[in-house]
Amino acid sequence: MTVNTLPDLASEVVSLAGAAGVKLTPAGATHPGGHDPEDRIIRLAPTFAADDEVAAATEILALCIELASVRRLGRAK
Repeated sequence: MTVNTLPDLASEVVSLAGAAGVKLTPAGATHPGGHDPEDRIIRLAPTFAADDEVAAATEILALCIELASVRRLGRAK
């Protein structure tokens, strides 16, 4: 499964999630050479995680996407 962010945000989201303790695949992992020219795709591949852990990680991921998006939109003004 993948999540598409606003352009140029996937790396920031992955970094924010990592700081919150959620390990994600690198942004752009779905592209050849691991480079997403738009920096917007995050591949989700939960393995060996309990349902409650996946739910918690999903909530954290959503918050990281929101935070990165709000930051970006705030800079656009």
